[in-house]
Amino acid sequence: MPLATLKQVAQEAKVSYLTALRAMGSSPGHVRSATADRVRAAADRLAYRPNAAARALTSQTSPYVGLLYAIGPGCNQRIPVAEMMRAYAEFHFELTAGLEAREYHVLTGGATPHVADVADEREGAIPKLLQQRHVGGVVVVGDIWPALQR
Repeated sequence: MPLATLKQVAQEAKVSYLTALRAMGSSPGHVRSATADRVRAAADRLAYRPNAAARALTSQTSPYVGLLYAIGPGCNQRIPVAEMMRAYAEFHFELTAGLEAREYHVLTGGATPHVADVADEREGAIPKLLQQRHVGGVVVVGDIWPALQR
């Protein structure tokens, strides 16, 4: 079943597209509470979900945060692997929960010693992915600095 569009929500609520946009909080402007309730009810009936990519384009912001874990030779040499993985898992859960509560999404990847080498297409895959997804920020977890000094 295809996702409902905001245009369909507006038609269902018998309001203009702009009124529906304002009622859903995606555009500044005042909407009477009865109208906003009608639009939200129509959105619920149609199972409408805002499109994060479309919102990012119009607001010039990104709903994505990149999360890179330092892995591989030269990274985290002072921490036992089991302890490091447990800490990574706990951090990942807390960060993801906190960001999702604020309507952000986490893109996760492993930062190998060659992660910063964007000149090599094979080795610069993660920076390229983050750039293509237009992340709003990047969190690097672990001791990656020694691996990047080559």
